[in-house]
Amino acid sequence: PWPSFAADLAALRGLLLFYQFRPGEAIPALEAVLERPLGLGLADQALIILGRSYIAVGQHAEGRRRIVERSASAGAGWQQTSEATRTITLFTMHALSSNAPLAADELRRLGALADATDESLIMVGYASAGLGRMAYERGDLATAAAYFQQLAGLKYRVSNFIYIFSVIGLTLVAIAREAYAEAETLAQEALAFAEEAGGAFLRHQAHACATRVALARGDLLATFSAGAYGMAMASNYNSRVRA
Repeated sequence: PWPSFAADLAALRGLLLFYQFRPGEAIPALEAVLERPLGLGLADQALIILGRSYIAVGQHAEGRRRIVERSASAGAGWQQTSEATRTITLFTMHALSSNAPLAADELRRLGALADATDESLIMVGYASAGLGRMAYERGDLATAAAYFQQLAGLKYRVSNFIYIFSVIGLTLVAIAREAYAEAETLAQEALAFAEEAGGAFLRHQAHACATRVALARGDLLATFSAGAYGMAMASNYNSRVRA
């Protein structure tokens, strides 16, 4: 028996609307499905994508208000979402709407939710990655490097995405400091980890990082090679999706 089958299917359809670039349709679909009990993890996914859908239609303030209110007293799916997911959703909304102070507040709140268990490292990783990225974007390279280095030291303990994000972050810091040999070493680590972990997304991120390093060094041949490889991977992936 699969008691949540109908609701799970509706949730997947709502998520698909967002990825089909139809956020205006995704909003009511995801809000409706969050009133129902959902299968493992789907409520969290629905909430995060609901937040992104509000940003996509330019309704940051309205979306934030509705998510905060509905999370406090609403249906079964809303109640299934964790406090960490709600915090991540609000952080994502603030970050995408370029509200750095509020985004930083949510990341600190996320870090405060963590405890000493391995599972909490997911929250710590997400918070540190976001704070590191924000420090990098405002030019505070020392702070950014400290956050990224903390995550890089948690290899295999944080998610694959967070680990490679931290290595790429350290690569960007090295480029900004014109430490190109260090950047090259880090880019190679990103490539090696992407091959080890597998998955098209990680490989795309790693090859984009290698391209960035080659561009910074003025190595046009390496830039072309890395870019061509990445385009070939994307073409191959799109062909499989269409098939």
